[in-house]
Amino acid sequence: MFTSTNSSDIIGFLQLLTLQREFSEALIGLIRHAEKEQYFHTIIYANCEDEIQCQATLPACDISTIAQGLNVPMIQIKWNASLHLASWLNREVFTLMPMSGIGSRDEEMLENLWMILRNNVKSRLLLLFGETAKDEYIWRILKFCCDHSAINVVALKQNFLHTQVFYTPKLFPEFEILTRTFEILSPQILYHDQVKNMFGFPLLLRLNKKNTRAYIIENADNKLTLGGHLGHFFEEFAKCHNATISLPGYNLDADSAPFQILELFLANGSYNMIMSLYLTNLGSDIVFSNIYDFEDWCVMVPTERFFPAYMFYGKIFSRRIALLIVSVVLILAVLIAVTYWLEGYSLHLKIIALKVYVFNGVLGQSFQTDTRFTGVRSCLCLLAFLLGIIVNTTYVAYLQTYNTEPPAEKALNTWDDIRASETQMALFEGEIASVAYFDETILTRIRIKIYSNQSEFFELRDGFDTRYVYPVPSPQWSIYDQQQKFFSKPKFRLSNICFVKTSGLRVPMEPNSMFEEAVNFMSAQIFETGLLTYWKALAFIEGVRMKRITLLDTSILRGFVPMKIEDMKLFALVYVAMIAISSLCFIGEVCWFQRRECACVLFRKINILKQG
Repeated sequence: MFTSTNSSDIIGFLQLLTLQREFSEALIGLIRHAEKEQYFHTIIYANCEDEIQCQATLPACDISTIAQGLNVPMIQIKWNASLHLASWLNREVFTLMPMSGIGSRDEEMLENLWMILRNNVKSRLLLLFGETAKDEYIWRILKFCCDHSAINVVALKQNFLHTQVFYTPKLFPEFEILTRTFEILSPQILYHDQVKNMFGFPLLLRLNKKNTRAYIIENADNKLTLGGHLGHFFEEFAKCHNATISLPGYNLDADSAPFQILELFLANGSYNMIMSLYLTNLGSDIVFSNIYDFEDWCVMVPTERFFPAYMFYGKIFSRRIALLIVSVVLILAVLIAVTYWLEGYSLHLKIIALKVYVFNGVLGQSFQTDTRFTGVRSCLCLLAFLLGIIVNTTYVAYLQTYNTEPPAEKALNTWDDIRASETQMALFEGEIASVAYFDETILTRIRIKIYSNQSEFFELRDGFDTRYVYPVPSPQWSIYDQQQKFFSKPKFRLSNICFVKTSGLRVPMEPNSMFEEAVNFMSAQIFETGLLTYWKALAFIEGVRMKRITLLDTSILRGFVPMKIEDMKLFALVYVAMIAISSLCFIGEVCWFQRRECACVLFRKINILKQG
């Protein structure tokens, strides 16, 4: 009796082992089929921690057989392990998880698994149920998974070995569970693309009126469409996936909200995506697409202003040239004085000062000299004459050139140039954090005018107010550049002063967004086909249609302007100053030579007053 009981137990145990092995091999075939569908390089096996309590309800599978049958690394963890697998280190994972059949326990196990995966919740998940699990319970668990963004999920029972039946969810147009049969040799897709056809389901997007990359356009038939290169992208994305675009909370008068507030909107599910572009924030739980576009963020500066006409006389010669001419004049004067000294005249400072009449010759004026002089002195006078011809010819030529085409002020090419010119940089309050992120010292190196109202800031920049310099993204500058082609003269130019060059911008989405792969795939398509460049080229035409851009020429065209009397005011001021100095000297000389007589008269009057 005892022997027969042991034999039955052994036979039952062997049957169990055989069943586990066959079920495990069936799982290996299913997982290999999933790997052909989409590559993964890590398998996560999350099992129940309480083996004794879960033993009766867990499906029978041999994890060792599965690990040996698949040439893929496997991580075996407890469902309540306190760890976090960073998604940016490992995105292509496949999770295998047996279910206990107890509703609250299974939901708790899944929630803890998603805490471990964190931003990788939508990676593929295979749930194993016991043979006695009911379809209603499987529907409940799959619905629970989809409600928590785990949309790539497949469930099967332990009788899969015989029935080849598995269960997958379908989100649109309504949630339902599909019962399907696995065919190992067919090109069957286990994990369907849930957003391939959304059956008109609304796509919740955040849009702001001040957005320059996406905006609403009203067509001639009063139909509203999206414009801008990013707006066209989402328009085509919605058409491709049979979705409708919904803009909850759209307010035409609202300024753009800070990214921290938008991040909260995405986290609580208010929006699926934000119709704008941002840099990646690795510390956030929200999802960013692959790089959608590369942009520069540089400073546009006013074109160089012309010097006023009265400044031409002082701008012809630089300080170095002026000092050189004065030095040559002094050297010639000293050499001429030396020739007199060689003839026996005494040489002192007064004689040298009298010989500075060479300066008259340099200015092209006549001057008195000796009737007879040596050959050396004649050579020196000839040099003075030649110098006068060169200086006067050059001066007049430059003066006429400046009158035809005035010289411009120094170009603003560096932060130091902006600081030296005392030009302020207009900056929107929401951009301060971005500026500080790239270079915090800029906020203290130059003068900054901060505007809290975004509409006021855009009005100044769009109106080409030359009192300020403005940071501008490269797509917006392309519009400004085309707009200024209609001006007689450009008012602004794009400088080489940049906060960041070729920065990769991405579309922010809600955490574990189901649209991430679809957005990445379509953004790569529009880049390869050149649609992104085409949509950017349409931005100027759309701006004119929407009256965002005006073609009114506010620049000043400068033609030939003849010299006027008021252009001589600099010389007039110098002349008045010299007359004032001469008058003071004359008064000083008179007082100096009359000082004795004045003193005597003063003493006489004092004595008369004392005697009286």
